[in-house]
Amino acid sequence: MRREDSLKRNAIIMEIGTILSKGFSILIMPFFSRWLSPEEYGNFDVVATYASLCLPLATFALSEAIFRFLIEAKDAKEEKKIASTSCAMVLCGFTVVGVVLYILLSSTSLSDIRYAFLVYFFADIVNNITLYYVRGTKKTVLYTVSSSFNMPFLFLFVFIFVKKLELGCNGMLIGYASALLCCSLIGFVGSKMYQSLSIKAIEFSYAKTLLKYSIPMIPNSISWWILNASDRSIINIFVGASANGIYAMAYKIPTFCTTLVNTFHYSWVENISTHINDSDRDQYIRKVFNNYASTILSICIGITSVSYLLFRFFIDDAYITACLYAPILAASVFFSATSMFIGGVFVAFKDSKENGFSTVFSAVINIIIHLSLVSLIGLYAAAVSTLASYAILLVLRMYRLRKKYHIALKFDRRTGMLALAYCYFIFAQYIISIPLHLINVMLACIVVLLVNKSLVLSTIRDLKKAIINKR
Repeated sequence: MRREDSLKRNAIIMEIGTILSKGFSILIMPFFSRWLSPEEYGNFDVVATYASLCLPLATFALSEAIFRFLIEAKDAKEEKKIASTSCAMVLCGFTVVGVVLYILLSSTSLSDIRYAFLVYFFADIVNNITLYYVRGTKKTVLYTVSSSFNMPFLFLFVFIFVKKLELGCNGMLIGYASALLCCSLIGFVGSKMYQSLSIKAIEFSYAKTLLKYSIPMIPNSISWWILNASDRSIINIFVGASANGIYAMAYKIPTFCTTLVNTFHYSWVENISTHINDSDRDQYIRKVFNNYASTILSICIGITSVSYLLFRFFIDDAYITACLYAPILAASVFFSATSMFIGGVFVAFKDSKENGFSTVFSAVINIIIHLSLVSLIGLYAAAVSTLASYAILLVLRMYRLRKKYHIALKFDRRTGMLALAYCYFIFAQYIISIPLHLINVMLACIVVLLVNKSLVLSTIRDLKKAIINKR
């Protein structure tokens, strides 16, 4: 199979699952907005955010190493060595970090949620390691199936623990943990990961090889956390938990775009890692980069066009001001996505240090801008700092890729035209006119179809062939 076809096939399979899952997440947003007040939702969001900060510390960021080394594993014996050694290390890391977190939480106002928090934290780690194993063994369909069940499970368990049992923040944590464990079980059994786990296969001498790759990813992961989540902490301190709940709800629309981006990123890393030594590698990367940039912009246009209507008619009125920040956050998705694309190239070169340096630098910029502006413009400071730091991250990675590997990337005319169109859709979100927003949704649909016409048509042809072949 050609590398372009392989990339397209894997990306489409994973995107289908993501759209199903995250599409469902948008549908359940109105329920969550009614079951929890902005303050309650803000407190949960902060707690979950800190769990994501601690995850790379407890796992030594080995999930990326598991994926990268499994791709090149020569046989089942090597797969077993990678999986068993990694899981043993992660178990040790969770035990240490878990004890520390328990002690810290016991001495704070969050002591009443410490048990639920640790259950959620453990479930998040299990899900993270399991899905990276599934990806590393190239079981794309299973990854999609496992991921797509997350939101239905989440709705079910949150309904039980929050709506019915009225457990509040504890209920949200337990509900999320239950959903993650169910999805992990699907991936664990479907991939037969249990066959790759053996005490005899653990080689602590091999752990050095894994850690050499993963340790530089820890500051990278923490920096991504700063870029993605530190805003919540600053908002919680300077503006309050209620404002944080509104900002978290505003982030839901951009999160949908980001998840679609992440899904492609997984396929891209696998694809470019396999073809990093091809003779026409540079031309291939440039071609995919511009096609990818145009597609991401079209998706952002589509998502942005519906955000005002979504907040106006489907989300509880307590969160209505969230629609003011969503367009700026959606714009940051483009810079984040293209930065991740280049990051995938660095991963293919096994250059985790380069990714770490650029992300740390951008994270520092994010904090500086946010702290400088939060007292002046409130929640807008979080959105503006996120946009600016991702833009800087993109420029820095493009520069480093050209300087270190002599691969020069630049946007083509189509991407430039789409960027101008996107500016209009962002501006339009601040105009209170239902007819205008309805017209914009139709225009956005046209843009998405025109930009992705060849992709849509080729996907339809592939689906028809698959159906005919099954017959």
